[in-house]
This record gives sequence, C-alpha cells and structure tokens, in this order.
Amino acid sequence: MHALRVFSKQPGFAAAAVLTLGLGIGATSAIFSVVHGVLLKPLPFQEPERLVSLTQIAPHGAGVNHGPGTYLTYRENYQVFEDIGAWDPTEVSITGSGVPEPVQGLLVSASTLPLLRVQPILGRAFGAEDDVPGAPRRVILTYGYWQRRFAGAENVIGQNLTIDGRPVEVIGVLPASFKFLRTRPAVVLPLDANAPRFISFGFQAL
Repeated sequence: MHALRVFSKQPGFAAAAVLTLGLGIGATSAIFSVVHGVLLKPLPFQEPERLVSLTQIAPHGAGVNHGPGTYLTYRENYQVFEDIGAWDPTEVSITGSGVPEPVQGLLVSASTLPLLRVQPILGRAFGAEDDVPGAPRRVILTYGYWQRRFAGAENVIGQNLTIDGRPVEVIGVLPASFKFLRTRPAVVLPLDANAPRFISFGFQAL
C-alpha cells in the first residue's frame, strides 16, 4: 500500500519505473531467444545429439571456406562417423507457362537427407547414381512448393520442371516438417561436389 501511495504521488517516477522494468524484461527475453535458438534449441531432425558440423580452421585461427576437394577428402577418409554430407544454398529460376520464378534452392549430396533421417512422403531421395558428374538432372520438392505449384497432386513424380533453362525430373516430395537450418528452400537438387564452388559440410552421425 505504501508503494502504491508513492506511485500515485509521483506518477513520473512510476512511469519511469514501469518503463525501465519493461525494457529489462524485453532485453532479457531477446537475449534468451537468441541463446535458445542458437545454443539450446535442438536441431529439427531425428537424433540431433548424434549430428555434428565440421569446420576447418586455418593456422591463423580463422575459419575457412570448404572447397569440393576438402569435402571429397573427408568423405573418402572418414573413419569415426556414419557418413558425411555436404550442402550449398542457392537460387534457381523455374520456368513454366508463365514468367520465370526465382526460388531458393538447396544443393545436397546424396548422403545428406539420409543422415538427417529425412524420408520423402512421395517418391524417393537422391541415391548414389544421382551423386556423380553427368547424372540425369533430378529434383525433390519441398512440401510447401509442392502444394503451391502442383496443388498437392500425387502424379507430380516423373514430371519435368525447367530449372535454369534445363529440364529436371521430379523424383520426390519432402514432408511438411522438413526444415534446413536457416534456409527455406522450395526445391532440393543434387550437389555436384566436383563443381568449383565453396560448400558447407557436416551433419555426420556419430
């Protein structure tokens, strides 16, 4: 009651106190959200405790971008992991009957989705035959894009999309629960690890 009397007699002080308290709560909530999202929240995959991300450190202590040669070296010589996958976010253009549509894509090696225990709800995932230079062009649709472009039609498997000017066969559709780190891809394509690009790799199952 005494505090209420003080606040009623000094409304300016009360407003400042409430504002300060509000700012403190807001800052604490923001910090917790960042810490939870980066450090505490588990990865949205099965068995997240078995997944690790591999980073190579240069002699001066800075992180370095991974080239295809580095990934291939690790893939061919790993001994303590179940497997190793690589990925590369990208943007592609999909053409059809209308104006070309730029969408976010995700290039992955054939081992990436199996390591994450991600199974398509239609069709299949990439196999070893899709992970070699010169393989036929194939694509897996994410659930949202499948719904938006094909209205959830199950006969989408085997159809062709024109991606970056080239025909690509649809071989699968991912579940609605699929998320990949901070990317929101519409389509998932095979990663040609022999192409000259920087790539990320990790998600080895221990």
